[in-house]
Amino acid sequence: AAGDKVLVDYAGRIGKHFPGGIVARFGGDEFAVISPPLANDGEAAGYARACIAGVSEPFRFNDAVLHLGASVGVAMLGRDGDTIGEVMRRADIALYKAKQSGRHQVAFFEREMESDVHARSWMEAELHKAVRDGDIIPFFQPIVDLSTRAVIGYEALARWRHAERGMISPADFIPVAESCGLMTQIGEHILRKASLAAASWPPHVKLSINLSPVQLREKTLGLRIIGILGETGLPPHRLEVEITENALVTDLETARGTIEQLRAAGIAIALDDFGTGRSTLQHLRTCKFDRLKIDRSFVAAMK
Repeated sequence: AAGDKVLVDYAGRIGKHFPGGIVARFGGDEFAVISPPLANDGEAAGYARACIAGVSEPFRFNDAVLHLGASVGVAMLGRDGDTIGEVMRRADIALYKAKQSGRHQVAFFEREMESDVHARSWMEAELHKAVRDGDIIPFFQPIVDLSTRAVIGYEALARWRHAERGMISPADFIPVAESCGLMTQIGEHILRKASLAAASWPPHVKLSINLSPVQLREKTLGLRIIGILGETGLPPHRLEVEITENALVTDLETARGTIEQLRAAGIAIALDDFGTGRSTLQHLRTCKFDRLKIDRSFVAAMK
């Protein structure tokens, strides 16, 4: 009942900011507006921003106060397409861009956005295939003790060698994996493969892996990591997991629970990219890390 009431009120607020326009709910939380002709992009942006401000005011249902928002994608008939179908599709592409830019944003359709969407669609389809076929594998980067120059461990990094395009950068495929729900599968696959390899290394050599913020939101993560170590025969004390500062901010309570579970099993915890995110010294006390990895921006100039 609350959801229905809010949707009706939300649609009413949109209509107030597009006089003479037609407002339609497409499903879920998406609305479309067909506006009468506007003078220019500035006028369209003004209407869109007024709409965003209007729906950002609190909604009230019984004793509850709800805070919502909106992102807006804009496409123009004639300039961005000659049919309603083309314009609607391109407005949806612009909406996707607005959402990528953060909350409460307005984006106008641009031609390069279409190629970006096609590239992402290709990446997502190929990534599903790569996960199914096991084509994403660990590469091992040595960790060296500077005082002795001895290799004391290896960090397992996810790498994707595509049959046609060669090596695809993690900077390109990891965000897609996180947004389309594949990060958990990739993370567990990399841990399993890396742990199998590490089990045959000398006993003093440790394995380090990275945890995505998406993985860290899962309450069963700790149990699954411990289970994979049991499968592969790698002792927990030879594994270190790395967590970024931003992952803590996403869900500190769940992260702390997972960290405590892993540490209790003997797994070491490192805070990665320290100094670039939004964590505080209180987070360091709360989560009890074993090691800090200071971001390269702080040490690049050291000699």
